Amino acid sequence: MFVVVNGIVSPPTVTPSVTTLLQSHSETNMTSASLQKITYLNWESLIESFVNDSMTKAMPYALKERKSETELAFTALVSGNLRKLVPYEKAGEEDVRRVFSMHLHVSLYTPFAFGVRKNGAHLAVVGYERDVANAKYSDWVRMRKPLEKLRPPSATELLLSNDGDHILEGCLTNFFVLCRQDNMEEDGESAENTLVVHGMLGNWNPYGLRLLQHVDTIRVPVSWNSLSSKTWKEVTWEAKEFEEEVVKRAKLEGHPIKAFIT
Repeated sequence: MFVVVNGIVSPPTVTPSVTTLLQSHSETNMTSASLQKITYLNWESLIESFVNDSMTKAMPYALKERKSETELAFTALVSGNLRKLVPYEKAGEEDVRRVFSMHLHVSLYTPFAFGVRKNGAHLAVVGYERDVANAKYSDWVRMRKPLEKLRPPSATELLLSNDGDHILEGCLTNFFVLCRQDNMEEDGESAENTLVVHGMLGNWNPYGLRLLQHVDTIRVPVSWNSLSSKTWKEVTWEAKEFEEEVVKRAKLEGHPIKAFIT
């Protein structure tokens, strides 16, 4: 649909795809990092305000373009150079806006109906965990391309795992969801990583998403050594198709994403 760049809405005619946007910012890192000469890293909350400002400006345009049975997809891309911050000084809002650039990509998509067998996700485990998996960053778009050679024809999502039992994250999407905990908890926020449990992705507390999409099948290589193969045809896959009862449960527990948009 459109991109909001530092709070300014760009014309729809010049809107790139999400992949193109990420590939064009090779140095963008979505994780927080520290440098030896920087004492304060309290600018995370300021970046959140930076992102929310673009969201506030984008929502009126997005809701106007949104049609019946369609949903909105937001991709926030924050880029900048931490070395431009003054060493030993606490960063303020002006520093964040001077150092960082904010791109908010907004697009439309039509979600699948929950609980319908043909609409389920088809997963395939094709690699091991990344060194830093707390968040996605733009270089990951390029780094994950070699994994596409192992994608079986029917797979809709590629997964990463170290042992075949614990799903660490997806290649296309990121299963990490930031959940705000109860006030009684010591930590105010936590990043939670979803597992494939009983054939469904996700099952968080009331402050997070309940369900994304039910899973029809998941494929895991019989031998982990085969992950070094050149094509998916060279890999012997062990597939699991979830039972009809699981699909029924997914339909009962599913919540359309539009329910979260007022």
